[in-house]
Amino acid sequence: MNHFQNGSSLNVVTTAKDDFSGLVDTGISISHLNVNWIIVTCNRDLTFDRLKGLGLFPAKIIYDDGLGIYPAFNLALDAIEEGYVWFLNSGDLCLIQDLKALNLEQAQGSLVLARQFNLETKRLSKLTRFPNLWIRWALRPVPHQSIFFSYESIFGRKFRTDIGLVADQCFIYETLSAFGFVKRKLVTTLFEGFGRGSVGTNFADQVNLFLNRQGSCMRAFVDLLRSGKSWVRK
Repeated sequence: MNHFQNGSSLNVVTTAKDDFSGLVDTGISISHLNVNWIIVTCNRDLTFDRLKGLGLFPAKIIYDDGLGIYPAFNLALDAIEEGYVWFLNSGDLCLIQDLKALNLEQAQGSLVLARQFNLETKRLSKLTRFPNLWIRWALRPVPHQSIFFSYESIFGRKFRTDIGLVADQCFIYETLSAFGFVKRKLVTTLFEGFGRGSVGTNFADQVNLFLNRQGSCMRAFVDLLRSGKSWVRK
């Protein structure tokens, strides 16, 4: 696996609009790790000097037009050239004490699936065994905070910006179908369902999210059957 000049093999991408305190909390939670922290924000007042004064040192700050989380993720993807990628929302808290526990080298380009605790539902995620995996994921969304994407899996890919909040599900299913995943039992993240300070969806939006997620998962599962491959690599 390629490494960056500072020896890290993990990019952490965080989007931030108005939740500066959440961004700081996320930054503090990863400050003990040797990672490349990439921030995408529409807030021009969020600068290197301002974060440096708080003891936080992002590798990059990318300024966008505030068009939403997935356009922001796409901007970050354009800036990444190697290593693994972990998407954390502003306010998400990293629980990893040592990157060695993820054993990214051993994953060899597959996605790495870990566990997380959802503060909204008070639930600790489970590592469901294949073949029930796709069924559970069709019924319940997989948070992007639980996935570590290899550079190989995200190269040339973009989050769809035409289907709202379910875009991360489509992105996950597409990359899973192509690259499979390995599992890690450690709990990596504390997070809230839609991120701190976000607006919940109404019933119609929830129905739309469910149908889009179902369709995305089914397409990925059909592609998987056609390819004769397994999602679980190791």
